[in-house]
This record gives sequence, structure tokens and C-alpha cells, in this order.
Amino acid sequence: MEKFKIIPAVYLTVIKDNKILLSLRSNTGYCDGMYSFIAGHVESNESVTCAMSREAKEEAAIQIDPKNLKVLLTMHRKTPNSDWVDFFLKADSIKGVFKNMEPKKCKELKFFDLNNLPQNIVPNVLRAIECIQKEISFVEFGW
Repeated sequence: MEKFKIIPAVYLTVIKDNKILLSLRSNTGYCDGMYSFIAGHVESNESVTCAMSREAKEEAAIQIDPKNLKVLLTMHRKTPNSDWVDFFLKADSIKGVFKNMEPKKCKELKFFDLNNLPQNIVPNVLRAIECIQKEISFVEFGW
């Protein structure tokens, strides 16, 4: 029997003046045409906070010291082919200006009012937004 594996992923939650930063996915093969957060996989020999810092720089040209990241929500997520642990983080301090560094994978980075979110948000990300607003720190999704 094969050993059980969980895939870790990180998501950057940026909320400013009641607006939340979302990324419109494109040409990725997963939820294209839907909004998500700046996000990515944790690589081998990489901590969750270092992965988030790396993804923020790669995707949005911003610098975040891993020490300035805090986990807002942990989500244990089930999909048809995989089990995930998603870490939704916020940064106390961000350096730089948000810029879309992956235009082939992201059509836009845009702030949306939390009271007027787009309809096309990746389902687990929408659930995460709801949990974060209610200050829920752990949720299971897709089970």
C-alpha cells in the first residue's frame, strides 16, 4: 500500500481598507477564469512562510520577510485526486508595489470590496474568505 501524501499550499491574504486582493487565473489548467489569491505549492525543504515569501515575489513583485507572515486559516481540503493542507497567510509588512509578474497565468491582480466580491472565485478560496472574515482558524473542505 502506498504511503498517504498531503500536498501543502500557501495563499497570501491581503486585505486593505475592506478590500481584498485577488488574482484572475489563466492558462493554468486549474480553475482558469476564476479568482484566487497569490498562491503556490510549498517545495521540498521549504517552510510554509518561505514558500509564501517566494510566491509573493514571483507572482506579484512584492517582498515579504517570512518572519512577518501569520497564518490566518488552515484548510484540510479533499479533491478527487489529492488531499491538501492550505495555509492562508497575512503579512504584517509588505515592501514594493503589486505587479502582475505572471501575465500568462494571471490575467489581473485586483482589489475587490469584501461586500461586493466577484461570483467567479475558486470555491475553497471563497470558503477561506468567509472563514477569515469570521475569524475561524481551521476548516475542512470537500469531505
